[in-house]
Amino acid sequence: MSILSESKINQKIDEGELLIEPFSDCCLQPASYDLRVDQDYVLRGHCLVSSLETVGLPMDVAGLVRMRSTFGREGVFLSGGYIDPGYKGDITLCLFNAGDSI
Repeated sequence: MSILSESKINQKIDEGELLIEPFSDCCLQPASYDLRVDQDYVLRGHCLVSSLETVGLPMDVAGLVRMRSTFGREGVFLSGGYIDPGYKGDITLCLFNAGDSI
């Protein structure tokens, strides 16, 4: 198993093998892409949220969804996180807020 680099993500998108729509250059990281939520949420307890992006993975790529550590330090946790090869659609996440600042 390997992790796609920024250049490999761009290459797969350019070749039509990988879909991230709408794509934003500011979300592309050295070895990942930061998904965004589809709307603003007030997070009290737990909440299901959907990604703004539609993701389409080729059959030789799986996805792993992780939360940025910034949110973890605020007491927000993510449940789930594996995206099967060949999946196409938005990503639904279950978030839990154990803190009171978000």
